[in-house]
Amino acid sequence: MEVPYKCGGCDHNTGASKKLIRKSDPRGVTGVSQLKSMVGLSQEQQKHAIYETHASQSAGYKTVKVYSAYLGEVDLNVYDAGKGYVALQTLVPGLDGSPDIFVKAVDVQKHALYPDKYQYDIRYLAQVQPTFIDIQKAADNAKTIELMKAQKKVAELSGGKLNPQDQKRLHTAYIYNNAVDIHFNTCQYLHFLHKHTGKNNVTNSNILLSMHNVARLDNAFWAGNYMVYGNGNNTFYPLGTSDVGGHEAGHGLVQTVAGLKYQGHSGALNESFADVLGVCFEFFLYYKFNNNKDGNTEDDIDGKSDWLIGEDSGKRVEYLRNMKDPTNAQQPQPKIYRGPYWMDPNNKSRDFGGVHTNSGVGNYCFYLLSTNLGWEKALGLFWECLQQLGPNSSYIDFRDYLKAVAAKDPVLKDAVKLALYGSGLTDTVVTDWEA
Repeated sequence: MEVPYKCGGCDHNTGASKKLIRKSDPRGVTGVSQLKSMVGLSQEQQKHAIYETHASQSAGYKTVKVYSAYLGEVDLNVYDAGKGYVALQTLVPGLDGSPDIFVKAVDVQKHALYPDKYQYDIRYLAQVQPTFIDIQKAADNAKTIELMKAQKKVAELSGGKLNPQDQKRLHTAYIYNNAVDIHFNTCQYLHFLHKHTGKNNVTNSNILLSMHNVARLDNAFWAGNYMVYGNGNNTFYPLGTSDVGGHEAGHGLVQTVAGLKYQGHSGALNESFADVLGVCFEFFLYYKFNNNKDGNTEDDIDGKSDWLIGEDSGKRVEYLRNMKDPTNAQQPQPKIYRGPYWMDPNNKSRDFGGVHTNSGVGNYCFYLLSTNLGWEKALGLFWECLQQLGPNSSYIDFRDYLKAVAAKDPVLKDAVKLALYGSGLTDTVVTDWEA
């Protein structure tokens, strides 16, 4: 059985065998009514005008407790829409005096948007009404999710499964509450970014948008300027979990910093860095809310952090990728450069040269480095390395730059050498990729 990959990388659908070409939706070009007031302004002036519009509403923001699909009840600083509703838009404070980041979730079905088919102008999306959440409905859905999950576990213990009606109830409740996960994760990702990279946003913009509620899409992807989350279908439940959100936002960061092309070695590195950022965001999130050093458990979130990708949203699969052992997954990956499961990076007809498969080497290298240094120090080295890479960088470039950023510290140098050798990136290997 072929399982569609969760991530669409940068502006394509990995569930398909060839690149999906997205046309511009007519509503996403300048000249629509929402943008008439900005005609004649430069792009920088337009961004500033959009930011000022939303910043002027800051008096309506408040912190509320809302139930999510996967994390339980979370605190959201969102716009109070009144009558028990909140709008999923937030101003996240900028880093060290940088502009605040306007974060928003957009329900594609409410606005007849088709992000799996069209590319939208970020200026248009910034003006679209955000998703509104009924706080009581989200709480009721949380009860349904817990009940259906319990019934599902009982059924599976006896070799059965949920009946179709209950499966639909579970999936429907997940879809509605998943908007909360997506918005919460996006806001928290910016805090993670500020702490561990010093970047204010994943792009150079002061807007970070998520489009969600894409029907029957077993995928999530970074679309060049915003994130898109499918509702899942046969293989997955809605794809708005913390590791997936961190992965997709990670693609935006990789695109901005290194511009790694989505093919061959550079594409595999693109995917690997996104996985690293996704799993590290999950580590960050659970430590922040569940460390309980102060004895406070009221802000705890459900679940746990681990080295798996996609373990919380799997419907027909247990998890998608395994950074601790890439060979042990639904679709095995190599953990050794040019070792078992390695795909020909020059065969672009197969997943752009095996970008979702060969990424296992970078993933395993990061896991090995983390076992010696801890994930935070390992992430710091990977972040420094990423800033040295370019559009056509290969695994050999990755090896050399990772060694270079650790060269001045004997402890880091030894840890990097062990991680590189453990993943097959020894000093003598050469590239097999014709960039």
